[in-house]
Amino acid sequence: MVKIQAAGMILASVLALCPLGAGAADFANRLGASYSEVSVRGTVLKGERLVDFGREIWGHGMTAEVQHGQGEEGWYLHLQDLSRVKGKDGFKEVTLKHKEQSWVLSPLPENPDTTFPPSFSGLDQWYLMPADLVTAMSTDPGNWKLSARKDDGKMFGHDFKNVAGKVSFMAKEPGAAPNYGPACSVYFAGETPEQVQQAFLYHLNDRDEKGNPISYDGYYRYYRSEDPWAAEFIYDYYGSEYNGYISFRSDRGGTWADLDFWNYHTYQSRNGFGGYYYSSTVSTSVKDEFVNQGYKAVEEAYYDLENYPDYGMQLEGGFYKSHPKVKSVDRENHPELSAVQEGDWILSINGVDVTAANYLAKYAMDYAEPGTILHMTLKNDKTGEYSVDAAAVMRERRKAPDFPYKSFLEKDGLMGKGVPAQLAPWVPIHEVFAPWDGEGHVMAPAFRNLVKR
Repeated sequence: MVKIQAAGMILASVLALCPLGAGAADFANRLGASYSEVSVRGTVLKGERLVDFGREIWGHGMTAEVQHGQGEEGWYLHLQDLSRVKGKDGFKEVTLKHKEQSWVLSPLPENPDTTFPPSFSGLDQWYLMPADLVTAMSTDPGNWKLSARKDDGKMFGHDFKNVAGKVSFMAKEPGAAPNYGPACSVYFAGETPEQVQQAFLYHLNDRDEKGNPISYDGYYRYYRSEDPWAAEFIYDYYGSEYNGYISFRSDRGGTWADLDFWNYHTYQSRNGFGGYYYSSTVSTSVKDEFVNQGYKAVEEAYYDLENYPDYGMQLEGGFYKSHPKVKSVDRENHPELSAVQEGDWILSINGVDVTAANYLAKYAMDYAEPGTILHMTLKNDKTGEYSVDAAAVMRERRKAPDFPYKSFLEKDGLMGKGVPAQLAPWVPIHEVFAPWDGEGHVMAPAFRNLVKR
């Protein structure tokens, strides 16, 4: 519990440093500390564990990452070739050298990481870093080199000082890196990934009374996959400049939906080979309406599939509007809200500051577990701050379990051929955090303390 509270303190400081633009959502969705497109460090909450990591991208596709669970002994080095070209830069043992000292690391015999779909191959090795190596990097992170003999007999080498610098930071200041994770995480109890995926895709576009998608200067189109369950979506009006990506992971008899927004980048190597990838670790300029539509589709899918809480307040503006402001109050069904007036500002919910954006307040009110009382602090421009304890009226799910989402989606004709770009073999997915102990849910940092699951 202490660890989670500490993460929340870090989150509060991060949010305080992130000003909100009026026309575009200028933000690093996965938070963390990213000073370029090729470097990131952060702390993830995976289950009840806090894991610090630092990652560098070498060339086009090769990544080197160090991970360390807070309070744990093990330090892990993860080397991947995310271009996923079979036989390219393949090697096993690596040598880390610093001045006159050197360490030879052998790959761990079992690799539970499943970042790559099984149909793709490529370098994907994990190494346990001995304690004296970690100490040496922490003491002097400069002048480190990594070398290895590739499967074809040629030598591979790369400067390692930036990775060593991240090791030094993690060792000296555990938990000091900003939180890292998806832009949004919502748990659907009792629902399968397929059910949640179909409901989400159905609500990507607003619908008329007959269930047909509505076009506003174009449609939201998508690519989907089943292994793993995921979807990528784009908006006709903006093209592929940026996109949304959502994964659906089974967990405890239900499904986590994790949403991100990505920017489009290109690269070109010295030999002229070009490619592209999407990045969510650097500040983006994703338009508010695009962000709003992604959050809205998750919310609408939740209302369709789950019995959901109604806390009696509606907010002005979209999900990314700053400073949540009360638009309407249902005092008839919520007498505990008698003091709340239209135009009042929501400051905090259960002690968590929600002033940065509407989606923080909406998240608590949309996805709280049944029976949860929300202790809310509000402000009236004339009378000042006050508090209420809001109780939920539970609403029945809007759609029957046999609602034909699939038929509607087939009729719409908005699905593109192929898989989401993040799963294509030529697109590095270096923002996807892959912990040593295998795939598991990583919670969106912004919502860690708002709703407990």
